[in-house]
Amino acid sequence: MKGERRLSQKEARRLYIMEQLCAGHLKVEEAALVLELSTRQVNRLKKRFAAEHAVALIHGNRGRQPAHTVPNEIRELIEERAQNAYRQTNCEHMADLLARFDNVHSGRFRDLWQCH
Repeated sequence: MKGERRLSQKEARRLYIMEQLCAGHLKVEEAALVLELSTRQVNRLKKRFAAEHAVALIHGNRGRQPAHTVPNEIRELIEERAQNAYRQTNCEHMADLLARFDNVHSGRFRDLWQCH
């Protein structure tokens, strides 16, 4: 259904713990231990949970593309160059060639192509 959000396994677990906390079956300290959060974070979640229920437990960036995502066209260009024209180069040299000849200036080059 449109607009329907499913909880991940982690979020479903948080929902259960928060329900137990709000029902008085758990203390904040116990919930913090189980959720591996600080008591401050559990109190923050509890407050938001009381106002929004399960929606409060869904990560705010869900469905959004990360700001640092490299466009597919650039990824494909890098992959093509790495397999062909720049095949014999190391990662640093390849980054220089991409910048000079292909106008690709990516600080995340090592993440795109496995350079170690």
